Amino acid sequence: MTLKLDIRSDIKQHTRKLTKIQRRILPKVQQQAINRTVQKVRTETIREISKITGLKQKDIRAKMSKKLATKLNLVGAIIAKAFAPNLARFNARLIKGAAGITAKAWRVKRVYKGTFFGNKKRTVFKRTGESRLPIAPVHGPSLPRTFISKQVQKVMKRTARVTFSKNFKQILDFQLTKLR
Repeated sequence: MTLKLDIRSDIKQHTRKLTKIQRRILPKVQQQAINRTVQKVRTETIREISKITGLKQKDIRAKMSKKLATKLNLVGAIIAKAFAPNLARFNARLIKGAAGITAKAWRVKRVYKGTFFGNKKRTVFKRTGESRLPIAPVHGPSLPRTFISKQVQKVMKRTARVTFSKNFKQILDFQLTKLR
């Protein structure tokens, strides 16, 4: 899943006053501003997803990659890879009386009836049939699904707008001082 933002109007606003010589530095400025923005948006996205799901930021960071812009391809992207950890990763505990397991996925402690530990307490399972087998693992929050949620997209867009404008102006000013 990726987020697309159109930043052309922001660039036009900053480049109206530039001379021909100064316009030659624009691809470099745009590339650097996009790359800094992608990094900041990725950081804020990881924080927000962690807040929502209860996953550790370290685990989310490992499953989110970024594609940086080049001078020829002025596009940056954040990509959420498929990841839905087992409930065992969410502070899962067996309830006395074997009613099931409690876990704190989505930052809410809840009882998952009919579930049990397997694989040396590394996996939470649930029976899918009437007999002992078959069983299926029980997963927690999905990273890609959370990534495309309205709450996360809102944070990403807001961060991208504010950060890109600030970065572009700052980098453009720096490059212009180098031309003098």
